Amino acid sequence: MIAGSDYVFGGIQKTGTLAMRRWLQEHYGGKRIGPYHSFYVPPPHDEKFRFLTIRNPYDRMRSLWRVTRERDDWLSFEHMCRHYHEFALGQSQIVDRFKPDMVLRNEDLANEVKRLPFYNQESIEPGIMRPTDAKFPKYKLTEEDRAVVREVYRADFEALGYGFWV
Repeated sequence: MIAGSDYVFGGIQKTGTLAMRRWLQEHYGGKRIGPYHSFYVPPPHDEKFRFLTIRNPYDRMRSLWRVTRERDDWLSFEHMCRHYHEFALGQSQIVDRFKPDMVLRNEDLANEVKRLPFYNQESIEPGIMRPTDAKFPKYKLTEEDRAVVREVYRADFEALGYGFWV
């Protein structure tokens, strides 16, 4: 979690949190408070403007798979989606717990940040940093993979406004 003088950013894994963290720290006095992927906002930060980023569940799990298959080559995509402990909570559940004032979509983050009440036009918009893209080509989900993501993260598709067929 990152906090500035008038905001708190809660980071959901694989939703552009690294780019946001760096941008907030460089341009808006962001400092880490508590665990990076925590959703409990401690006093005195609990009264500040809260926001977080979300991501299409297909893209989020594809990104996780890119990292996971390098580290745990025995793991199947389905097993990762169903049992990866850090992703036991879906994004919609995290949104419910964090109670953000604003939710930004990863898919258009450079424009989404312009909606933030503290946004300064002279700051640089965050780029979605993918330093490992050259090393790991983009994995294309099979229809079986997509079916697993639809089943496991159904609530995210519905609550966050992502269509199944995106």
